[in-house]
Amino acid sequence: MEIILLGFLIRISLAIIDVHFFPLPGGEFDAFSFNRVATEFSNHLDSGDSLGNFDYKHGWIYSIFIGYVYYIFGASNLLGSFLSCLAWLISALVIRKIMIKLNYQKKNIYLALLIYVFLFPTSIIYTSLMLREAYLLLFSNLLLLFIVNLYLTDVYYHKILNLIYFLLISLILALFHKAGLIYIVSLLLFFTLFFLIKFAKIKNVLIIFNFFLLIFVFEYYGIWEKIFLTIKSYQLGHFEKFENTRALYYSIYEISLREYNLINFFTQFLKNIFNYFIQPTLFRISDFKDLPAILENNIRIFILIAVIYKIFTKIKNKNLFIILFLMYLLSEFVYAQATVNWGTASRHHVPAMGYLVLLLFFPKSKKTSFKVNLKK
Repeated sequence: MEIILLGFLIRISLAIIDVHFFPLPGGEFDAFSFNRVATEFSNHLDSGDSLGNFDYKHGWIYSIFIGYVYYIFGASNLLGSFLSCLAWLISALVIRKIMIKLNYQKKNIYLALLIYVFLFPTSIIYTSLMLREAYLLLFSNLLLLFIVNLYLTDVYYHKILNLIYFLLISLILALFHKAGLIYIVSLLLFFTLFFLIKFAKIKNVLIIFNFFLLIFVFEYYGIWEKIFLTIKSYQLGHFEKFENTRALYYSIYEISLREYNLINFFTQFLKNIFNYFIQPTLFRISDFKDLPAILENNIRIFILIAVIYKIFTKIKNKNLFIILFLMYLLSEFVYAQATVNWGTASRHHVPAMGYLVLLLFFPKSKKTSFKVNLKK
């Protein structure tokens, strides 16, 4: 608990520095925009109007939520940042709760929390500012907590209750971010496939056949092309707010000239993932601000290698481990398709950070694990 509380105090301190002393890097544009819309909505409510009369788009629900808080307590950028810190605090407590439920070793809980709280410097900043990342991280962790509860409980009432909680948080996550909606839809589809394969005992040959059949069915009905054009449009939209192109790993012309075919779709899909995890490379460094991104990318890749190795070892609750791994990959792959620079990529890695830490220290079957006293 001391590790989590220290991390919370550090984030509170950074929020104060950002508001009262000098702006911290990484959230200048979006944090300002979220605060502006929240203030406008608060003033809108003060004038006696309702939410239905306020012009907002999908993805700005976060500002609407903050606007309601401003309406009650008064508009304050510091208050908005403090709420992000509080959301992060709850997310850390949820991660600790999951590790306790799954009987992680005590030393691994401490190591996991140290990584979660301190190891990624950009995440410390992003979860201290008035940004959505702390909330997206919290919602992601809560989704996993409810899945763990469903997995562990045999009580029918508790299963129904946790399923309702899971669907509720899924809805909120989908409202908070467009990528959240795509992630939830993809997650539900993968859950369906996973359980069909696992419990219907479909043969591997049939799985492979249906996989390729699905690819060609999607191609026949133009679904891949629609996804390709949506990704292209979303990536082009990022250029409207980028004045400094130093951190871009695509140019606007490169994206504009892309043309669809099935090979291009999958090639670009993989290229987006590669850049999302690797950029900036040593050859593209032009500022000291790039060094944390390189450090974090190397740490993340090292952890992923360790996690992939663990897949081939004996693990307790192997099905749950696979589900967690799929949740991590889906979260990262969805964000990778909409990202065009490594600054934004560092923010988009935050929601799945809890999954990555849990995967790294997921209990092995050969080791004896024990529960931590919840009252400690």
